[in-house]
Parts: sequence; structure tokens; C-alpha cells
Amino acid sequence: MKPKLENNANSKPVFSIKFPAIVEFVVPLRKAFISFLEIKKVPHELSYMLTLGMSEAVINVIEHTYKFDASKWVVVEWMLEEIEGERELVVTIRDFGKKVDPSSLTPRPLDKLEDHGLGLHLIKKAFDVVEFDQNVAEGNLLRLVKKL
Repeated sequence: MKPKLENNANSKPVFSIKFPAIVEFVVPLRKAFISFLEIKKVPHELSYMLTLGMSEAVINVIEHTYKFDASKWVVVEWMLEEIEGERELVVTIRDFGKKVDPSSLTPRPLDKLEDHGLGLHLIKKAFDVVEFDQNVAEGNLLRLVKKL
């Protein structure tokens, strides 16, 4: 796991973590994300939902895109943009696996009792925008946005 703070082209600080596709590594990722949200004074209940949504998206990459192949890498970045008094959290999750067809991602019906399959519901409940950037040459770039 390689956390770092860098500036993007717009000189906005971006927190970036690159780690192998190992589910246990999601725990320190969550801790870093929660710490960031605490520093930025995001309310606890909202912080919990955002962390849950981000974690679900990362675990989906590890499980469905990489099939738990620990030799593959995941890159998670986040930043808080402040424009004219409005705050917006932007999270990107990058993988280098097989391209995902966003139209094939349909959440299971909520009335079906199963012990899995709620990840997409949680992600969409936590974030205002959930979209794939189709312009990356290899793999997938998922962009999650929440107005705070």
C-alpha cells in the first residue's frame, strides 16, 4: 500500500493509494479515507455512508474484475473540491482489468433475501454521481461524486 498526497493539474490536493487487490488491504484504505473525512469535518453519519460506498466499489473490483488476483493493482484517489462555497467529494477507483460494461451492472431486487449483491445499492445511495470514464485505454476508471 503506497499512500501519497499529490497535486493534480488544477493544483488541488489529491490523496492517492495504490495497493494490490487483496481484500484485507481495504481496512487501511478505509481508515485513511475516514481520517480524511474527519479532517474535512464531514458529519459522522455521512462519513460512514461514503466509506461504505467507496469500500463496496473497491471490493467489487477485487472480486469481480480481478477475481481475487493479488498480483493486480487498484488505485484509489480522492479530493475535496470547494467551488463558490459548495463542497464536493470526488473519489476515483482505477483498475487495469477487463473493461466493464456499465449497462450490465444492475443491482439485484431489494426484496430478494441473499447475503450478497447489495454493493451497487450502497454505492448509489452513498454518492450522487456513479459513472465510468470510458476514455481510459486500459481497465476501468470509476468516478464517485458526493455534494457535501
